Amino acid sequence: MRVATGLAATAVMIATAVLPRAGATSVEALYQALEPHVLIETQRINQVAIAAALQAIDAGAELRPTGQSDAPATGSIIAIAEPWPEGLARVKVNGLHSDGRADALASLRALLKPDTIGLILDLRGAGGSDLDTLDAFGGLFFATNTPLYDLRDGYGNVLATHVAHADAPPPSLPPVMLLVDRGTHGASEALAAILRHHSGVMLLGETTRGDSAQRVRVPFTDAQDLWVGTSCIVPSDGGLYAPAGVHPHVPVSPAPPGTNLLATTSTDAAAPLAATPAAPLAATPADTNATDIATAPAAPLLATFTGKDPVLRRAADIILGLHALRKP
Repeated sequence: MRVATGLAATAVMIATAVLPRAGATSVEALYQALEPHVLIETQRINQVAIAAALQAIDAGAELRPTGQSDAPATGSIIAIAEPWPEGLARVKVNGLHSDGRADALASLRALLKPDTIGLILDLRGAGGSDLDTLDAFGGLFFATNTPLYDLRDGYGNVLATHVAHADAPPPSLPPVMLLVDRGTHGASEALAAILRHHSGVMLLGETTRGDSAQRVRVPFTDAQDLWVGTSCIVPSDGGLYAPAGVHPHVPVSPAPPGTNLLATTSTDAAAPLAATPAAPLAATPADTNATDIATAPAAPLLATFTGKDPVLRRAADIILGLHALRKP
């Protein structure tokens, strides 16, 4: 949800460079946006030089074939939403896209049960660019209309303030472990930045990409479009995260390349605290019979879900430790 606080950006602005407001952007105009007195011989300019000029304006700017989108607007927001043993739950996010927002939020809310002791929200490698979806995810953690972040132009002017919004009050959330890595970018990185100072959220993993720019398409030539930042996201708590990235509270290195993250063994020295379920109490005629207990299926091992993923393991261990400390 956007609350306008200033004039909408009608020009592409990064730092002190202002590109033309409409129409195909010529090479001369692009360079003169950087230095008004520069003259360019267009026949002698090459693709490398153009790319260098763009990146002087915006390090993430790109020239792309005409019609190519900036990021997928469609696709599954959530890849995995599953309950885990010991009262844990995990949600793996693909990206904060526009399609399927209501279904994604409903599945996340449905996953949280009264006996859920902790949620692992996995944003590793997640991206997306839909700000309405970002605002809706903010509504899971903050009351409706709570300011989340500002959109600012290259001069620092506030273009709009985005607030949390939701169709229902925020759920009663257990402790949340938010997993991030160097591939966390776009709207997902903004969500991590917004939640970093939330009292019920702990970030684990690696520092994120460090790119807060919001990019739009500007016609460049008949064959190419320019994707360049017109604004940047600044969390309402003032925590700038570009270019340094969002730093986790608990740094955890990923598994070495080639590791089979799903493989686990009962003798693994790094197994989580609850890798092996406690043995059932001896049966008595008053409660049940030994035959029923002997034939009952064993509870799934938590290690089956965390595998050899060190970040998932650390997240599970922290949740279980916090829960143990709360016990009377």
